[in-house]
Amino acid sequence: MNWKIIFSTAGSLFIAACTVNPVAEQYLDWSKKCYDGFKSRVEFLAGEEFNNCGFYDLNASKRDYLNGVQCAENAYHSGHPFILGRLDYRADNYVCETHIRSNSGSLYKLFLDFDTREGPDKSKSNPTKHEAKCERLDFDGEIISARNCDFIQ
Repeated sequence: MNWKIIFSTAGSLFIAACTVNPVAEQYLDWSKKCYDGFKSRVEFLAGEEFNNCGFYDLNASKRDYLNGVQCAENAYHSGHPFILGRLDYRADNYVCETHIRSNSGSLYKLFLDFDTREGPDKSKSNPTKHEAKCERLDFDGEIISARNCDFIQ
């Protein structure tokens, strides 16, 4: 197992477990994803320090996405903050889904879906956007289930 050492601004040190296969660099950029202001919203909810487990679009391989899920699961079970996002295609819509554990331990799920009749141009497709604060996350392979969530937006 690889270990990532992160120094906080307060000078304390903590060690976060990362996956055996680290997140590939092309998945670490969260700009121009999902909707305007998305990256800043994710970073605001996560806080100053977090494990970037990646954002995976339609071109990502299942193996790469599973590496990201493993990164998030390791961080979750060791009590460390993380962000993990995915753009997926389901039936007749695109789904942008993100899971966050903040520096304070709060869990969030951000969800946006937009139908494909207008293509992935999010400005024309009547997107549905939800943000929820959750009590726990369950990991099962590539599926992350957010449990006992209350919508905050």
